[in-house]
Amino acid sequence: MSSKTKKQCRKEFKNFLKKLSVPNEEEFAKVLAEASSHNTYIETISNKADTLHYHIAKGYVECSNEEFYYLVEKKIKKLHLGAVDVIVDITSEKFYGKSTGLYLHNWTGEEGVEAKYHYLVAGILFRNKVYPFYVSILRIGMFKAELLGKICDLCAAN
Repeated sequence: MSSKTKKQCRKEFKNFLKKLSVPNEEEFAKVLAEASSHNTYIETISNKADTLHYHIAKGYVECSNEEFYYLVEKKIKKLHLGAVDVIVDITSEKFYGKSTGLYLHNWTGEEGVEAKYHYLVAGILFRNKVYPFYVSILRIGMFKAELLGKICDLCAAN
């Protein structure tokens, strides 16, 4: 990642953290930009992960979603794509802790894996590249057609 891109990421992270009222947003934005530039977890490069997660968890999910859609919309508009294909996929992530909650789907297939998170991800397929523009964590029993409707609405609005 170039220094210019890293600087832009740090600026975007700082604005996002400010909206969530995270203290020391400059410091956390630097850590987030560093982690993203190395394609790794915050825990790998800093001891500030628990504090950051605590402050983000206090915020509203809607605030995170709005910021994500704002950034994605801005980046996709710069590409001037025209006609595209939209692809949708459900992705799973292993969870090793105690498996309770509306977002943890019980799982017994692998040793140590207690549950899995499921995410619905939508992306624009253009010239053999995928540009993700929508992501939603799936609750147990969630009606996926409702999310597909939201995805269609986002596409129609742009």
